[in-house]
Amino acid sequence: MSRYVLFAGPPAGILIILCVIGLFLGVWLLSLFYYAHFWIKALLSGCPVSFPRLIQIRIRGLSPSIVVSAYLQAHHADLELTLDQLEKHGLTGGHPKKVVEAMIRIRQHGIDVPFEIAARTDLAGYDLARVSPEQFREALAGQEDVRDSEI
Repeated sequence: MSRYVLFAGPPAGILIILCVIGLFLGVWLLSLFYYAHFWIKALLSGCPVSFPRLIQIRIRGLSPSIVVSAYLQAHHADLELTLDQLEKHGLTGGHPKKVVEAMIRIRQHGIDVPFEIAARTDLAGYDLARVSPEQFREALAGQEDVRDSEI
């Protein structure tokens, strides 16, 4: 019988634990890289969004790329919109990016459309790219008439 013991390696339980830890770290790193893109983009644009917020957006079933890009576009156009408004609009079935683009387009014609009106128009099924500035002007005038009559 030999006096030398061959090295058999670590026990199987330790290997399983190391594999589980490695898998967990791999998934964590992949998600970190996925969200880091949006986080860095928002940070460099001057409107930071936290990592937990990005994960919350994804968990709620929205695409962080759509919500964050709409938020950045609104920020650069000096529209006073919050991430909450865009996220809520997306959760109700709307298109945050289309609403922001329509608000920017209408604003170039000298009309400031409130987010609520643009969002309602989007949720009503209208194609915001085809809605004319005059239609928004008429909607705003009609809204002001209603406000005046209630006073």
